[in-house]
Amino acid sequence: LAKIAGLFILGLVLLLAVPKKLEKITREMGTSFAQSLSWGFMAAILTPFAALLLAVSVIGLPLAAVLMLLYIFGMLLASVFAAFWLGETVLKQATGRHWRGVDEKWALLLGVTLLVLLKCIPVIGSLVCLVLMMAAFGAWLSFEKQESKKWK
Repeated sequence: LAKIAGLFILGLVLLLAVPKKLEKITREMGTSFAQSLSWGFMAAILTPFAALLLAVSVIGLPLAAVLMLLYIFGMLLASVFAAFWLGETVLKQATGRHWRGVDEKWALLLGVTLLVLLKCIPVIGSLVCLVLMMAAFGAWLSFEKQESKKWK
């Protein structure tokens, strides 16, 4: 229950702070799932490796610590994005309406609950959650890459 409450509260903060960004990231995840998944796995593997290489040098140790903190925070946000996408997808299938037709808070609560319950299934559930989180992480990175091109 604590995991559900924590992820739900973080998701509510995201819904209030950046609702359009959340919508665009989940749309990116839904439209190009395989590409998002590949970006997510690459980033999930290369980021700790880059932090390890930075940590080897004395000068890069603080930067490696900051990089790993950002990585952990990014994975936490990715789990909220994955939960929102999961809840949105289930509600869209159940109601036959676009996600704007249902309340975002219900989609978030359903997705967080399903994600936490999926993690309780020994092997398959953990793998499904990992895939969803990596796809969400990749969709977020892809979205941020597209947004940064707008500013150039």
